[in-house]
Order: sequence, then structure tokens, then C-alpha cells
Amino acid sequence: MADNNNELNEAQEITKGGNNDYFKFVITVIILAVSLLIATPLLALLAFQYMNPKTEQGVEDSSKFEKDIGKIDLGETRFNIAGTHGERYCQVYIVLHISQANDTKLYFEPLSTDNKVGMKSIFQAELLEILSTKTLSQLEKKPPLADQIKKRINTLLTEKKAPGIVDKVLFTKFIIQ
Repeated sequence: MADNNNELNEAQEITKGGNNDYFKFVITVIILAVSLLIATPLLALLAFQYMNPKTEQGVEDSSKFEKDIGKIDLGETRFNIAGTHGERYCQVYIVLHISQANDTKLYFEPLSTDNKVGMKSIFQAELLEILSTKTLSQLEKKPPLADQIKKRINTLLTEKKAPGIVDKVLFTKFIIQ
């Protein structure tokens, strides 16, 4: 009988210890799950902030142009390449360097009630006319293309008696697809 009591006491101690270990295990799993629930959104927010910095690219690019006041960003121009029957197109980003930038810059802005000399849409139309008539082999020759754009824009500026002229035409991106 004493042996049975000892065995019973040992079994109860093992059971109590086993329940205690089981309880610790369950609490640990619950704490781990809650930690993951809290940490996952925080890690996602940090990753999102890392991938998308607060300053947008457009803002950074425009601030670079403000530092060099003689640069005018004409932006993106897309057009079909002549002779390809609309199967291929070109995407061009053009930056102009102008003289007497303070006085001439208004000509490169849109026409409005505040800006009576704005010719941005005219420049874009002329640019599109020049580029869309070029074949693939003509587009690959960028210096003559830049010279033609420069001459056409300078002609328009001269007709409007603008104080400055275009010194350089730069292709910051030139993609043919």
C-alpha cells in the first residue's frame, strides 16, 4: 500500500510538472504569435518606407533644374517612328540649355492669363513634327537631330523676339521600341 501511495504521489508530481511545462509552452506560443502579429505590420511599414522615399523623383529632378536656371526640361515625348507603320515608337526626354534664362524661361511655360508669351504647346508641337517624320536610321543620328531641334526652337524664339536662344539640346533618355 505504501508503494501504491508513493507511486500515486510520484504520478501526481509528474502530472503537475507536466501541466506546468505544458502551460509554459502554451504561454510561449501565444506570446510568440502576438509578437509576430505586432512585428509584421511594423516590418511592412519599414520596408514600404525604404522602397518609397518621402521625396518623389519629380521633385528631386525639378530641384536640380532650379539650381541650373539655364536648363529647361521639355519632358517626355512619345511618337511613332516614320516608316514602321505604327509598329515601333520612340520615347524621348529632352532638356534644353538656354542663354539669358531669367528672361527666356517664360517662353517655355504654358500660355496663360499671367504669361502672355508662353509657347510650351507650340514647342511641343514643333518637336513632335520634327521627331515623327524621322525614320529609324535618322533617329539613331542624335547630333543632327539635336541641331535641327535647336534651329527650329531658336527660329520660333527669334520670331517672338525672345531675349535668349537655345545653346544645347540634350537627350536625357532616348528609348526606341
